[in-house]
Amino acid sequence: MSIFPSWCPPYSSLKIDPDTQEELYCICKKPDEGDLMVGCDGCDDWFHFKCVKIPEKYSHLVLNYYCPYCQAGITGKPSANGELPKIKWKRKCRLETCFDPCQDHSKYCSEAHGKLYMHDLLEKASIPKRDAKKFVGDMMWGCQNDVRKFQEMASKDFLSKDVPDLMMDHDLFNRMIKNDKNLQVLQEQIEKYKNKMYPEVKSKLDVLQDYIAWLESITKQLNNETAVDETDDDPTKTNDNKQGKNRRKKQKKNNTRRKMKKICGFSHDLTIITAITPEDFITQYHKLMEVDDNYNQETLNGICVKLKCNRHSEWTSMKMDQLKQQLRSLENHKERLDILLKTRIKQLHIQYYEQLSSTRISELSS
Repeated sequence: MSIFPSWCPPYSSLKIDPDTQEELYCICKKPDEGDLMVGCDGCDDWFHFKCVKIPEKYSHLVLNYYCPYCQAGITGKPSANGELPKIKWKRKCRLETCFDPCQDHSKYCSEAHGKLYMHDLLEKASIPKRDAKKFVGDMMWGCQNDVRKFQEMASKDFLSKDVPDLMMDHDLFNRMIKNDKNLQVLQEQIEKYKNKMYPEVKSKLDVLQDYIAWLESITKQLNNETAVDETDDDPTKTNDNKQGKNRRKKQKKNNTRRKMKKICGFSHDLTIITAITPEDFITQYHKLMEVDDNYNQETLNGICVKLKCNRHSEWTSMKMDQLKQQLRSLENHKERLDILLKTRIKQLHIQYYEQLSSTRISELSS
């Protein structure tokens, strides 16, 4: 258990003032008198900013707050991994005087503060106005005075695009982007997905589908043969008597049952179908059934030929579901890799352009 800060008094479970019956809050155990407070995400109590030593100007930057008692393991719910909770903060706007959180995919709380930050940066660099104009003018010249190209430099997807020739510094690019280890790992994982992981599972699924079609062809032919063999074999017989009618009725019932004849078909090698046609397999199957010594044999060419197989029951559907689930998992993995790759490229491009701008500003200043 951690020790809470020296400015924090010992924990007290007192919630109601025994004299005034008012609700008590915070480490100070005083009622709510309108001062700025923050709610603890651990114990659900409320705490005054001034009491827990948080400047009020940080009020918009608190993402998850945990009081000193929760951070020390005295109150609140324990985490799943056993670690004590800590306060989490939102990213602060890069403008020094602003204490608002950044917008998504930005280092600033607003476009206006982004422009103000860059303006302050140029001011700190002490670049004469004529040099600043020259810098912008050089960029326009590089865009061949095309305003649309110049505006694209500030577009939302600019950071996701390749570095344009105008902004290319090969040494800096190689050092900061091309040789980035995290970027290389993500690219290698995506290539592995494209060239190995996904094709392997997709190939197994295609083989299984072909094998199922092969089994269905065998099942169809076996049932067609059964239907032919069990038809009434003597049309000259008189069927007017009651016994003949009963026999035909019984045969019809048996024919309906036997139309469901279907071998199990389980095999460890599904590519066997490339070496034997359904017709040849059926021929071998009949020979196997005719030999008394092999009557109890369960496999033919490595394929289970039992008509009622509890051991491999529904194996094709289970195998199909398994492979489809693997494909879905791989596709989700690919989506995650794509997001991580795009995010990493944006991060590297931001760092690259900042370093490039700093270098060029320094060159103009000298």
